[in-house]
Amino acid sequence: MLCKEINLIYKIVEKHKQNEKVAIETEEGYITYSQLYREVYVLASKLYMFQRKRVIILMQNSSEFIIAYFALHKLNCVIIPLYAALSIEEIEKCYEFCDADLIITESMNLKQVHVKRNSIINFYCMNSRELCLNVFKTKYSCESDSLVEIMRTSGSLTSPKYVQFSDDAIINNILGNIEALEITEDERALVVLPMAFSYCLHAQVLSYLYSGATIIIKPNKVFTPNGLMRLLNEKAITSFAVVPEYISQYVKSGNRYFIPTLRKIFLGADFSSIDLRSQIQYCFGNVQVYVTYGMTEAGPRISTLKYNKNHVAAGSVGKPLKNVQCKIIDDNDIELQPYKKGEIIIKTPSIMIGYYKNEILTRQVIQNSWLHTGDYGYVDIDGNIYFVGRKKNIIKINGILIYPEQVEECIMQYPNVKRACVTAEKSGKIPDVLVATIAIWGKEITEQDIIKYCKEKLPKEMIPQKVFIVNKIETTVTGKILRDGACGSI
Repeated sequence: MLCKEINLIYKIVEKHKQNEKVAIETEEGYITYSQLYREVYVLASKLYMFQRKRVIILMQNSSEFIIAYFALHKLNCVIIPLYAALSIEEIEKCYEFCDADLIITESMNLKQVHVKRNSIINFYCMNSRELCLNVFKTKYSCESDSLVEIMRTSGSLTSPKYVQFSDDAIINNILGNIEALEITEDERALVVLPMAFSYCLHAQVLSYLYSGATIIIKPNKVFTPNGLMRLLNEKAITSFAVVPEYISQYVKSGNRYFIPTLRKIFLGADFSSIDLRSQIQYCFGNVQVYVTYGMTEAGPRISTLKYNKNHVAAGSVGKPLKNVQCKIIDDNDIELQPYKKGEIIIKTPSIMIGYYKNEILTRQVIQNSWLHTGDYGYVDIDGNIYFVGRKKNIIKINGILIYPEQVEECIMQYPNVKRACVTAEKSGKIPDVLVATIAIWGKEITEQDIIKYCKEKLPKEMIPQKVFIVNKIETTVTGKILRDGACGSI
């Protein structure tokens, strides 16, 4: 054994070390659970000198990513997963900010981690098994037994936050997620979202492997016409997670798909309408849709809804996981009664330790052990959570609060609308103007079409006065609209 203490996440592979079932399938082949255990042990032995150090994983979705992740947990390292498409500057900033000692990467990313001017970076290449040491830091080691992971959030390109997790928090969220989504060992789960984010790494990869299921790793390129359907059939997929933007291109066509093995679709990472949820069930032959709600700081999973269009709570994001408490509060931190809108706050063993090197923001977000999500919503008498919008996105026009997400939900139901972003345009002394920026699939749509549609569906104060049609609306890698600056580009 390489370390005195065994971290809880490493025990996921340890408990399956005698299991000859396939754990991971990729385009290159497959790895059984017993092989995964051996590969993890070999890599941990090779990287023994980095025990309890801070290590970045900079890799595409792959079996090597997972091997590196568990090997670092065996070494009781602090793991910093990074999205592989980050720029050189972003990688360097993270390396320095997080006081990292090593980057584990792959040959295709070596140019990203080589020495650049005064920046010196150590790296280990998973393909060539090459370890390159330029300088070895000794100042920073894992000073806290609880800290095992620093997760870079996807919500902002200009000022990302670094969320700290303990292994106990991650395991708690995994267990609640497995129960709520009814994940079993017979799952064959497709994984396409980036593993560098908690929505995929914790709520999918770790949840499936803890359960003894098989995960099939494919890149995002499967989301092409017919590509996803062919893959679901060929690999006998039983479940997969997707963000609303990706799945809407299939369901808006009205086509129906028969995937005999497919039982579940997990819908999350961004707001989804009742119409989209029902369309998915129709197009995929009444497959069970699970709506998920969460945020990185929560572990990430907060609640789930086993969707049924005839259920009274069909428009909600479901009930909190078993180990999650939820309250709705007003601006004075007073708890509100059911159906009253306010900020959603939660309390759970799964919440983050805090933001790395940002105690002030940590104290603002976590108060008396309650995590302030920054989301507005309400609960019903049965405890179902209803998401209305982000607190920071609220628009005030003529004294009326406008939740842009609700306007976007309406516009998204118009045929051939791919994505909508609603903002306020400052207009001097007169009230601000509500503006909708829209990306479409190809068919021509006019400003008048959208305004007319909104007049039929929305109250007067929620109707955009201006509409812009663009080629693309910028989003994060997990599908959320980037509202910093312009919403779209022509």
